[in-house]
Amino acid sequence: MSETESNSVNAPTLIGLSRSPFNVVTFGVIQYLKGKTFLRAVIFTSGLLSLILAIVVYLNLFPMPSIQLAGKIGFFITGGLLLWMAVVSGSNFRVYIREAQATRERIKAEKQFKHSPNPSAALELDTKRLNEYYTINQGQARSSFRWAVFAMLSGLGTIIAGIWFFYLRQGLQDTFMTSLSTAAGLVVNAISGLFLYMHNKTKEQSVYYYDRLVRLQHISIAIQLAGTHGSEKAREDSTNKVIEYLLQSSELQNKVDTNEA
Repeated sequence: MSETESNSVNAPTLIGLSRSPFNVVTFGVIQYLKGKTFLRAVIFTSGLLSLILAIVVYLNLFPMPSIQLAGKIGFFITGGLLLWMAVVSGSNFRVYIREAQATRERIKAEKQFKHSPNPSAALELDTKRLNEYYTINQGQARSSFRWAVFAMLSGLGTIIAGIWFFYLRQGLQDTFMTSLSTAAGLVVNAISGLFLYMHNKTKEQSVYYYDRLVRLQHISIAIQLAGTHGSEKAREDSTNKVIEYLLQSSELQNKVDTNEA
């Protein structure tokens, strides 16, 4: 289940996925595909061919008696899913796992900012957005790590089963089952590597969002403290210092972003 949210014109479209094992796996595949144009093209082509095959078989344009109704539906669902993943893994989309509480707080801050667009509401909105992103990344990191451990144990178990088929099973040694289970175990372990890769990337993003969140909290504290001075002159001087700091920080961040680009 997904939920698409619209931002500004230049910002990527946000697609929120509910937390489920299938969506966690889907998210991992989408994150892996980002920046990999060739793989995205292959998946897009595969999805398109799967949809075409489903339509051809459903309309009986090319009779295939061996393919039952479940197979036709499977081709259609697989094709649609592959096309969707190929599209949303592009730079115009950002897929994330939704966190209900953080999302509600962000939506509430957005409504407050629309009703009263003042600097305090803008700061609160930015804080809630960063908090939502940080919460999302923390949840993704935990999920990817759990799935990585599960995949590694599953792969190890499959490989052990292959060894049992070849060495410990009574009677004839089953070479085919040994090869099949070993290959499956290696594939599952490769998938666990994908989950660990995703875990590493989400942890890096978590550190980035945490640093930004701390910075916004410090700015909020500075603004509140500036307003606690007894005299009007002291409040004005403190506010000017906060404004000066914000302008200098903005210029410095622009220079860093320019150098990174």
